[in-house]
Order: sequence, then structure tokens, then C-alpha cells
Amino acid sequence: MKGLINYVANSEPLVPFVFDSNWTGIGQQPVEVEITDARPLAAQLSLAAQGFVLSRLRTPAFDPLDAVQVGRHWIPAVRELVRTLTGAAEVRPWAVNVRFSNRSAQSRLTKVAAPARHVHTDFAPGFDPTRQPVFDAPTLAALGVGAANPPPLVASRPRSWRCFNVWQQITPPPQDTPLALCDARSVEPQDLVVGRGSFDAGTGPSAGSVDLSLFRRNPRHRWYYFSDMQPGETLLFSGLDPEAGPTCHMVPHIAFDNRHCPPEAPARHSIEARVLAVFSA
Repeated sequence: MKGLINYVANSEPLVPFVFDSNWTGIGQQPVEVEITDARPLAAQLSLAAQGFVLSRLRTPAFDPLDAVQVGRHWIPAVRELVRTLTGAAEVRPWAVNVRFSNRSAQSRLTKVAAPARHVHTDFAPGFDPTRQPVFDAPTLAALGVGAANPPPLVASRPRSWRCFNVWQQITPPPQDTPLALCDARSVEPQDLVVGRGSFDAGTGPSAGSVDLSLFRRNPRHRWYYFSDMQPGETLLFSGLDPEAGPTCHMVPHIAFDNRHCPPEAPARHSIEARVLAVFSA
């Protein structure tokens, strides 16, 4: 299927922007690309190669907008999934977010409730887990930590670690705005641009900024999506591997409009988290 995606147009190595609904400040370059349906290929995919796999989270019924229920039911399932698929000794999820396609009024619940429309990853190469606090209420509730003094993910830098994203579909198919994933092996060092996102006063957990990765257009990029995802189906993909060379085995991703989705289909609803996986020495 053809899809329109937005690469960064800025040629600078560092691009400052505002974490609002449009990520104001990012100069974008819309490009139409071929996005291959990966469902027939699911058995051939791996975290070590393409950087993403399709799985399923099995949880009791829960309300994704209820922080207590998310902390009680979803986060433990995320931990178990990542442990099973990666062999990590310890798994720490944080930055839980729910998203709705732009057709839904709920996409305006927060400034990050709509799908992300820029090719990006949630991590920059210099990410340090000892300096990344746990911000969101679901994770704090699951860890039994009060919100007044959120702790770092880890007290000291672990010897071996990786970051992942967990993304779960909630609404039934077909999806109007699927998630597109780029094969990590098709990313080159010159594609990467560091984006420095700042929060408006009162709109985020920190008055500071967060670095992530944006990407320039590269015709070698190979894009995939999974058609007709069922509720509970889950994508696990590589966010950052600090030992994997200059591209850190990142999987760029972006939401795109499914031109073949009928207008009466339900608006896409999904839940996601960033995850730190710590491995035994």
C-alpha cells in the first residue's frame, strides 16, 4: 500500500521543537512510500534483524484511560512480554500513553493523544537511563512510588541494556491510521537527526526537554505495517541498542492514513509504553 509519511526536512544535526499536537518547529518533508503488509511475513521477523515482531498481550479487561487499571493489569503484562521475547532479567516500562486517530474527538484529550505524524524514534543515541525519571501515573502506581518525587529508571547505569517500545491495538480492524515501522537494517547514520522537544508550562511532567531521533528521507528505507490488527495484538520494536553501532538498531516509526479503510470503521485506539530492558552481566 502507498502511504504519505513526514520526514524531517531540517539539515541541522539538532532540531528544537515543542511537544504540542503538531510538534511545532520540525520542518517536515512529506514523501509517499510503499508500505508492505508484514502480516504474511510475521513468522520471519525478529528483533535482531528487522527490529520488530508481532505478539499479543493477554490481560483482563481494563480501561486504558484509567491509570490504576493500566498499572494493575497492563504494565505487568508488558513486563512479562518483554522478558519472554528478549530474555531480559529486569524490565521497567514508563511513559505510558494512549492514542486515538484524528477522526476521534478523544485525539484532543491531551497534546500527545493523536497519532505521531513525524518519522521518529522515542530515543536519541545519547539516552542515559540513570537520568530518565519515571513520569507517568500508571508506572508510578505499579511501582508503588508517589508522584511527588519520581525516581530514575535505574540508580546506576546497567552493564547491558536496551530500550524497546510496546504498542498495542485496542480497537478492532480495519485501522484507519496504522503504525508503520521501518526495517532497522535499512537505516543509515546520515539519516538521523536529534530532535530536542520542550514542554510548554503545565503541559508535561518536566519543565525541561527530551531528546529523540528524527529521520531524513532515504530511498533505501523499507517500510512495513500489519493489516487488520486485532484487539490485544501487540508490536514490540527496538528503540535503542547502545551497542549496535551508530544507528543503535533503531526502528523509525510513524502513523499513516490507510486510504483503503472504509469511513464507517472505528477510529483507531492504541496504548503504548517505552521499556528499559536490563540484561544479566
